[in-house]
Amino acid sequence: MPEELYRNKSKVKKDIFYSVITIAIMWYVFSTYDAFEIIMEYTESYEYIELDELLLVFTFIGFISTWFAIRRIMDSYKVNKDMGELNQTLQKRIKIEQTKQEEQASILLHQSRHAMMGEMIENIAHQWRQPLSAIVLINSNIHMFYELGELDDAFMKKSLEKSELLTQSMSETIDDFKNFFKVKKTKISFSLEESVLKTISLAKTTLEQHQIDISLEVEQTPAVYGYPNELLHAVLNIVFNAKDALLENAISDAAIKITIGSNEKYGFVKIQDNAKGIPKDILEHIFDSYFTTKDDDKGTGIGLYMSKLIVEENMSGKIEAKNITDGAQFLIQLPLFTKKSL
Repeated sequence: MPEELYRNKSKVKKDIFYSVITIAIMWYVFSTYDAFEIIMEYTESYEYIELDELLLVFTFIGFISTWFAIRRIMDSYKVNKDMGELNQTLQKRIKIEQTKQEEQASILLHQSRHAMMGEMIENIAHQWRQPLSAIVLINSNIHMFYELGELDDAFMKKSLEKSELLTQSMSETIDDFKNFFKVKKTKISFSLEESVLKTISLAKTTLEQHQIDISLEVEQTPAVYGYPNELLHAVLNIVFNAKDALLENAISDAAIKITIGSNEKYGFVKIQDNAKGIPKDILEHIFDSYFTTKDDDKGTGIGLYMSKLIVEENMSGKIEAKNITDGAQFLIQLPLFTKKSL
């Protein structure tokens, strides 16, 4: 339909153009050869041809041409009106589709966060177990020293300081996880190193439980522009996918290495593992929504899709994956922070 309207509109423009060219040529020819005088001489030579009859024929021709021109103009007006209405309809449809896509992305983000919530709760439990055990031990020592009559101010002060440090550490753990689930929709400048360190802090307990080593190499410490909590989410998705691959392949010296650096335009986070790599037949599909090779109870297939959405759609960056010698490598690139970013 739009193509047909466009063709009709183009025909009107061509007709007007050719008409102007034709009139200019006729005017030039008639004025050069004095055509009106030739017609007069012709009518005088042939008495059965009357000048008024010729003028009448030309008048009819002019009337018919004018009528067709008016029809063309009316058609052009109708075409323009239809195209305007069509454009308005298309714009409304585009807005509706954009709204639907934004809602779908929001739903997927919540699903991805909920899928990770179980692992996060397990992390909290592991990170709290050690300080809770230490607090129980401090209380036991206080009780024992009290029973022995050896409880003095110095011991009490020292015990209270230890308990305070331990409870503060537990409180910071809660803050870290609370901030992870907090959605902030204001782009800010933030340190890529600090964001990755928080990611490692959140994932380290789970990785240590499965005897997976995680290391960080900092080539540069760039400031990037975007959403730090969302980047945290994206990197965690990749780290936990690497963890699953390492466990599935039963890698004895399982390791994840994260490298931070920058180039002229981007700050980057490189995440590598030694889980034998991603099969070639699925490598190009790993960022597709709901694509997973895991059992239904072990994965939803939206983790890497959400990472791609966060990096590329929300933060104007790039994300790619490839196989390296003994595993897989994910590369996240985010725009460096500049004054133009604000």
